[in-house]
Amino acid sequence: MNTAVMRGGEAHDPTGRRGVIDALLGLLYGARCWHPVATAPFGRDLEIRIRDADGVRVAPFPCRQTTQGWVNADLDVRARLMAVEWRPWAAGA
Repeated sequence: MNTAVMRGGEAHDPTGRRGVIDALLGLLYGARCWHPVATAPFGRDLEIRIRDADGVRVAPFPCRQTTQGWVNADLDVRARLMAVEWRPWAAGA
């Protein structure tokens, strides 16, 4: 049975299976290692480093890459930022 529902144009899994998938992605990609933004997966909560006028820093919220750009995964709104690196979002971070 498929329990995924659509939220903000992305599939949302109310059963919590996404957490397992994100954990496996963490193992696959090296959970705390930073990766080039060009390799960022779509539709997953990620911690990203961004570049702005002050230099490079970590975004204070989980981000998700969509076909329309980056969104703040907590608020499900577009985030206008320049991502340079990513790693899986640590649950509870």
